[in-house]
Amino acid sequence: LCYDGTEGCNLRSKLFPPYKQNRRNGDDEDEERKIPDIRQNFADLGFNPDEMGKGWEALYETDKEADDLIAEELARIPKATEVLVMSADSDLFQCWNLHPKVRMHNFQVEIIQKEVEARLGIPISKYADWKAIAGDPSDNIPGIPNLGSSAAAALLRTHKGLEDIPDEY
Repeated sequence: LCYDGTEGCNLRSKLFPPYKQNRRNGDDEDEERKIPDIRQNFADLGFNPDEMGKGWEALYETDKEADDLIAEELARIPKATEVLVMSADSDLFQCWNLHPKVRMHNFQVEIIQKEVEARLGIPISKYADWKAIAGDPSDNIPGIPNLGSSAAAALLRTHKGLEDIPDEY
């Protein structure tokens, strides 16, 4: 079980100041941002957030987001081990690039990699480039003006990756 650190988005915000700025409640964008520690919500309900289930391990680092912790953990898990990642965050589709036996679930249904690739029109290996081009309103990433998800997929089918796309785009 991975939790967002209270200062988890600060590193990305330093690289790209508008990152998740749309989630700030009037905070000064130059200040380091602290988010609430969701573990306290579980504690307030009488649960121990570090022992949510028998055999479950909780991971938390103040300066990392949960997806960073998941990526690091996937690098440590033996490649022969099947891993189930449960999240409604589509950014975690990138887990398929990190471990050969990742299964994804959004708390309602299992998400199948081939279905995601068919829907997006790209191999999942190009997912990060696709999001950079198409944008991601939930993280306040604007993407390339006048290009949406279909155009992003078409460009990535034509070019190897983001760096190979001609400057006019």
